[in-house]
Amino acid sequence: MGRIQWTVYTRIVFFFAMLLFLEGYLFSNLTAPLAGSCLLMFLYFCRLRFEKSIGSLQIQRTILENILYVDTPFHVKTTIFHTGGAARIKVKDIIPKTAMLLQGENTNVWKTQTQDELLLSYQAVFTSRGTHTFESTQIEITDFCHLFTQKQTISVRTAVHIHSNPKELKKAKTAYTQEDVLAMPSLIGSELTREFEGIRAYLPGDLIRDIDWKASSRLQTLLTKTFQKKELLESMILLDCTRSMRRTSGKHAKIEHAIVVGIQLTHLLQSMHHQVGFIAYDEHKIISHITSSFDYQRIYRELATLPTIILTDSYTPNNKRDSQESPALTLEDDTSDQQQFLSLIAPFISGTSVHIMHPLQTSGIYQAIKTITYTNKQKHIIILTDLETNRDSYDDALRFAHAAYHKIWLLTFSTPYYHLDSKDISTDLIEKIYTFEISQEQLRKKLIKKNIEIVEITPQIQAPHIMEYLRRKK
Repeated sequence: MGRIQWTVYTRIVFFFAMLLFLEGYLFSNLTAPLAGSCLLMFLYFCRLRFEKSIGSLQIQRTILENILYVDTPFHVKTTIFHTGGAARIKVKDIIPKTAMLLQGENTNVWKTQTQDELLLSYQAVFTSRGTHTFESTQIEITDFCHLFTQKQTISVRTAVHIHSNPKELKKAKTAYTQEDVLAMPSLIGSELTREFEGIRAYLPGDLIRDIDWKASSRLQTLLTKTFQKKELLESMILLDCTRSMRRTSGKHAKIEHAIVVGIQLTHLLQSMHHQVGFIAYDEHKIISHITSSFDYQRIYRELATLPTIILTDSYTPNNKRDSQESPALTLEDDTSDQQQFLSLIAPFISGTSVHIMHPLQTSGIYQAIKTITYTNKQKHIIILTDLETNRDSYDDALRFAHAAYHKIWLLTFSTPYYHLDSKDISTDLIEKIYTFEISQEQLRKKLIKKNIEIVEITPQIQAPHIMEYLRRKK
């Protein structure tokens, strides 16, 4: 509750009353002090009446849209319940710095009577993704005579989660060129040409182009060439959906960039007649699984509907102090005690009698690789991850995949590019970045020895750039 302040008019009236008292003292005039006393009594009673009219305020802010996107307008309705008497009330709803006002006003003035309900409605738009918070509402109450005023700031926190514009995902459908398509077969070791197998007698329905005319003229009977089509590798896109990929700090999100790259790669592979499957996993389990097929729309819908923002405040720094104490680059690996506990209860949760031999096998990446390897068929595995959460499990899971002769691409999203867009970078944060990058480099060296193609992704890199990089390595 703010304290009551004098307005300019009150100061003028008080100064005039003092002049009347001074005049009565200097010229022995009783009328002037009496008039000054009346003015002061008037100010006193106006103040008492204003204190009663202040009452109490209750504010409720509502966002009308259920899902909010970047650069997409949304509507805000702020309702103010005033339980006091007659007064003049000015309300200003404070919008976040990352939002812009489009239509309407976030400030308004009302002349209220007893127990009125005030409504403030406007339209705004956010310019960046992530979690944003409406912090407070400023209230200024003034009496009808404009003699006294009270200013107060009421904390009304409303957190909103802004997703990337869905138009960006639609652009990913066409983000490839004919040159990238032609480069695909050599990169993943598959062929579209047919291999000659032998000759047999002609059967009705055989293509004319398959008739071996030289052998037919020599043996005086129609003979048809038979071909063995080289089997194309099925591709599986594995998407890391752990909390380190879904952080809301920064203008770019690793998970959203990974979704765009996944859509582009699916389109590229299926355009070359490769069946593509999809698996999304989190810290401990598989959260989405689509078997290999040519159904592009199914994978696109699954990718487009994945959760991209962490909705718990504990993982999202709200101020500078929080972001320094728990920076985005902190590794999210589970402790050994947690992993051992999960290794014991996992068979009961899944309803199976499978015994987990090692705590690292409780991770989502290991479960995803294990699901792929069940078919005993060589596949092309593309993993989109930042190698931050369950990092030790990646070495174990990829060793398992390498032993099954799967071809593996590891597309890693370099964390500093996505979270170092702040001007406030402390020495401790820089040291943690350095330590993190050193450990990441050691893991990459282990994986390269297993013939795993590793591509480091930055926010500007798309699927065509990845194909160009791999083609130059070949």
